[in-house]
Amino acid sequence: MQVGDIKTNNFAPRTATSFAGASCIDKSNNAKAMEKEIIDNMPKVIKSISKFSKFTGEIPNLIINALGTGLVAPIFIKYNFLSKTDDDTRTYSALRQPISAVLSVATGIAVVLPFNKLIDSMSKNGFFFKLSDKTTSSNFNKPSETVDKLVEKAMKIDGIEYTSGAKKVVLSKEEMQAAMHKTIDENLKEVTETLERRETEKIGKQISRGEYYRHNRVDVKKVLSELNTKVESNSTDKERSKFFKTKIKELKASKANQELIDIVEDISLRPDAATQKAKIVNIHEACNKFSKFKSLEEVAKEVAGSIDKDNKILRAEKAQLLKMKSAVTAGDSLKTVANMSEEIKGSSFVYDVIQKHIGNIDKNLKGFKAITGLVVSLAILPVACSMLNYIYPKIMDKFFPHLSDKKKSKTADTFHKSPSQPAVQNTTEAHSVKKSQKGGN
Repeated sequence: MQVGDIKTNNFAPRTATSFAGASCIDKSNNAKAMEKEIIDNMPKVIKSISKFSKFTGEIPNLIINALGTGLVAPIFIKYNFLSKTDDDTRTYSALRQPISAVLSVATGIAVVLPFNKLIDSMSKNGFFFKLSDKTTSSNFNKPSETVDKLVEKAMKIDGIEYTSGAKKVVLSKEEMQAAMHKTIDENLKEVTETLERRETEKIGKQISRGEYYRHNRVDVKKVLSELNTKVESNSTDKERSKFFKTKIKELKASKANQELIDIVEDISLRPDAATQKAKIVNIHEACNKFSKFKSLEEVAKEVAGSIDKDNKILRAEKAQLLKMKSAVTAGDSLKTVANMSEEIKGSSFVYDVIQKHIGNIDKNLKGFKAITGLVVSLAILPVACSMLNYIYPKIMDKFFPHLSDKKKSKTADTFHKSPSQPAVQNTTEAHSVKKSQKGGN
C-alpha cells in the first residue's frame, strides 16, 4: 500500500501552521519530535536498547524466546544449587535447551513466515471482505489505491470506497461515523492539550526569546542561513541529525548564548526537512519583527498579544471540532463534515479519516496474525517435541557419549519391608524370603 502526498486543494495533509510568533505542527510531528528529544537525552546504553523496539513480530519473538531458552536457561539448569541430581545429569539436561531452541526457531519460521505471507496475500486479494462486523470498522482488506486517490474519490462519491484485489469495499454509514468520530476526538484531544499547555506556560520565556531576537538579529540570521543550507541540500535524516549535533557542540564549545543554542536545538527536533525548513522561516520572520522594537515593553506587549491571538485561534478550532462532532452524531455525510472542517486552517479531515480507517485495518490484521500465529505455534508444538525427543538422544550419543551412557544407566530399585528386615533388591529375592519364612513357621 502506497501513501502519497495529497494533491487536492482543501484536503492536503497538515504540515505546519504558522501563527504570529509561534509554530504549531501536527500531532504526528509533535509525537516524533518529543520521541526524538527524549531518546537524544538518554544514556548511550538506553539509546542502543531503544533500537530493538523495531525488532518486533512473530519471527523476532521466536528468536528472542529461543535465545532465552538456548543461552540463559542452560546456566540455571547446570548450576542449580537446589537440585539433588549429580553434575553430569544436570549437564545432560542443560545441553537439551540449545537444541530445543534451534528446533523451535526452525519449525516456527518454517510455518509462521509462510502463514503470515498467506494472510497478507489474502488481505490484498479481498479474502476477508465482510468477514467481520462492519459496524466495528474491522474489515481486514487493504486498499489497492494510493491514499491521494482515495481522498479524491471520497469527495466525489461522498464516502469511502476502494478495491482490494478483485473485491469492492464500500464503508457503511456506521463505519463512516466511527472513523469520523475517532478522527475528530483525536484532534480535539490535541487542541485541548495544546491550549492547556499554552495557558500554563510562563510568558517570561517567550519575552526573553523576543528580546534576544531584538538585540541579536544578525547573529541569529547567520546561523539560520547555515542551517537552511544544510536542510535544503537533500541530505538524509541521519546526515542532518549528525550535522545538528555537531553544530550544537560547536556553539557550546564557543560559549555561545544559551538562547542561540536553544534555537538550534528546537529546529533539530523537527522530524523532517520540511518541518525544519518551516521552523527556520518562522524564526527568521520573528527576528525581523522583534528587531524593529525599541524597548523591552514593546517586546512584552507583542508576545502577550501573539499568545492571546494564537489561543483564540485554537479555541475557535476546538469550537469548530465540537460542531463537527455534533454533525457526525446527527448523521451528516463525510462531505458535509469535510466542508465544515474548511473553517480550520490547515485541516486535512478527509485524509485523516481515511488514514484512520487504514490504521484500523492494520491493527486488526496484526491482531488476527497474532491469534492465528499462536494457534499454529501450539498446533506444531507436539511435532517439535517429538522431533526433540528423537534427535536429542542421538546427538548426545554421538558427541557426548559419557553423559549419554550415564543417563541410560539406572540404579536398581530398592524395596524396604520393615525397619527390622534387610533391604530386598528385587521381587524374586523378596518372594524367596517370604517362602523361607513360611517354612520356618
